[in-house]
Amino acid sequence: MESASYYLEGEEKFGSLSSRFYSMFSGMHYWKYYRSIVKEILKLSPGSVLDVGCGPGDILAHLALEDGTVKFFGVDPSWGMVNAATGKARKKGLSERITVKKGSSRHVPFDARFDLIFSSMSFHHWKEKEASLRNLSRYLTETGRIMIFDLDRNQFPGMLPVLRRHTLSESACLDLRIGGFSTKVDHMHGTGLILFSIYRQ
Repeated sequence: MESASYYLEGEEKFGSLSSRFYSMFSGMHYWKYYRSIVKEILKLSPGSVLDVGCGPGDILAHLALEDGTVKFFGVDPSWGMVNAATGKARKKGLSERITVKKGSSRHVPFDARFDLIFSSMSFHHWKEKEASLRNLSRYLTETGRIMIFDLDRNQFPGMLPVLRRHTLSESACLDLRIGGFSTKVDHMHGTGLILFSIYRQ
């Protein structure tokens, strides 16, 4: 049975079956969002990248195919997602440039610093957002930044309450404080996404 040690109480968990189901349909369902995220990340030309809550590795694979010089890393609390992401990288011939391990925003299993740490469609699940961001900031280079992409609650005003918990609001971002860092919120109009950036002051 898969250990849930990287999950906090109340966080959505993915086992082997749910991970397999998600990996089958996430690429199709989320591709329009992933495309916008990849484009935004590539604008920065980062030298090293960590994807937190990488799921089945769709964005990591797209990034690696677009930029052949960067090594990409990913963490996910689910072994099912780690296996899916690793398998995807292998099938696309990207195993030497994409490394995925079990971990989370609170447990980063890499002894490295990154120019960019990002998360997509995951932040709304985190139970200890501020503590997690503070922990991730320890893994940034001097000029590095954290980018959080999620569905923008403002762009889905008629969404059912049961689905709204899978979105992120500007106020939820601006309430967070990370010592020594500034924050910025961008509504990526036309994409359905909100971008929450954390960078050194």
